[in-house]
Amino acid sequence: MSQECEYSPAELRLIEHFGYLHLSGRLYPAELFGLMTKKAFLDNDQTPYAEALRRCVTALDRCLPYRMTPEFETLATVSAEDA
Repeated sequence: MSQECEYSPAELRLIEHFGYLHLSGRLYPAELFGLMTKKAFLDNDQTPYAEALRRCVTALDRCLPYRMTPEFETLATVSAEDA
């Protein structure tokens, strides 16, 4: 990959939760979200982070809303009480 991908603050919190922050500059978002989905499944992750990931992956699959929009940021957000 020739350029770094950008991730929103909420996406970075998800990426950090799933342990892939070190890869965030090297993988395209679709690849990284795929890795996080597999990890959540294999680990049987039932945390609020897994729920936020599920919302994001569903949105990416439907191509609506787009990443880096306020709507997508809302989907990726885990509230402080839930974290």
